[in-house]
Amino acid sequence: EGLRQDLAELDPQFKKAVEAEEAAGKRSEAAAAALAELYARQAHGSRFASKAERDKHLRKEADALRKAIKERRAEADRLRKEVDSLSAGADKADADAEAARAKLADARAEADARKSAAAGLRKERDEACELRKSLWRREEEARKAGETTADDLQRAQAQLASAVSRSHWQALQAGKRLGP
Repeated sequence: EGLRQDLAELDPQFKKAVEAEEAAGKRSEAAAAALAELYARQAHGSRFASKAERDKHLRKEADALRKAIKERRAEADRLRKEVDSLSAGADKADADAEAARAKLADARAEADARKSAAAGLRKERDEACELRKSLWRREEEARKAGETTADDLQRAQAQLASAVSRSHWQALQAGKRLGP
């Protein structure tokens, strides 16, 4: 975001500097053309009373034009340097933007990898939860089967007790106490 703002600030300055450089170049060319025209006029003597007066006037104009050309060239050089500086700033901003895009792509790739890992961990958790529930069901079934078996054993013992005589029953109980 900051890079875009910097680039947005530099771009108008860059364009303005390029336009100013072009304008200075055009003014420099115009001054050079005017100087050439003055040299061409040097041959026309009808405007001045003497050659010395004419030459003096032309030298003044030529000096003024040379000075203007020099100033415009200096301005063009300054503008060229400014354009180069802005161009370097724009290049740096482009490089920074590219680095930021690469960093963003790396962060997205890392986020995708973490999402994938999280999905795998969720799947493992769900499988473990299902296994735990399955084991609880089996435990409950075994507990109920054990209760049913104990109830069946008590009923069978009660039936056996009622089916045999008391002395036989006591003998069976004594045998149980002695062990297998």
